[in-house]
Amino acid sequence: MTTTHADPHAEITLPQALTPLFGEERATRMLSIGRLDRESEGLLLLTPERRLVSPIAHPRAGLQRGYAVMCDQPLGHAEQTRLRAGIRLTDGWARALDARDIRPEDQLPADVLDDGSDPAQWSYIALGEGRHHEVRRLYGAISRPVRRLIRISFGPVHLAGIQVGASRPLEADERSELGSILLAVGSRAAG
Repeated sequence: MTTTHADPHAEITLPQALTPLFGEERATRMLSIGRLDRESEGLLLLTPERRLVSPIAHPRAGLQRGYAVMCDQPLGHAEQTRLRAGIRLTDGWARALDARDIRPEDQLPADVLDDGSDPAQWSYIALGEGRHHEVRRLYGAISRPVRRLIRISFGPVHLAGIQVGASRPLEADERSELGSILLAVGSRAAG
């Protein structure tokens, strides 16, 4: 699926993928907060409210995007430190808010480590923005091409327990935290 409403090169667009879950009319109104590229998978936040998309997706909101990344070789301490320190990409400096080994509390989807990969091949990276192919470009800069990329969290929302192709409404605490973030972003923009 491509996280767009119209793309002549997309096999399946967002509304087409969401129609079985929500029905055609509701699926066409759903917007994604952030995107996943064709080679990525994982968590997408969806809303029919256009006014929420930019404030939540904007780096000013401070919402971390957490990713599980599989490479052919494990990340060493030096690579993790370099990701956290920052790397100059073609569109400016980028740095990881966190870069480390995968931990049990990251709550990877059940199928991830059942895919035959070595757990040591997986690492975790958190970013504060979602620039074009940012994770792939950062890992490329440290000579660790990405083989599999899964967004496992977006702010307070985690992928854990959600099956591929399934959806769930936000939990009360997730909704509350996102609401607080929106209020804080609105206050900073007004002030």
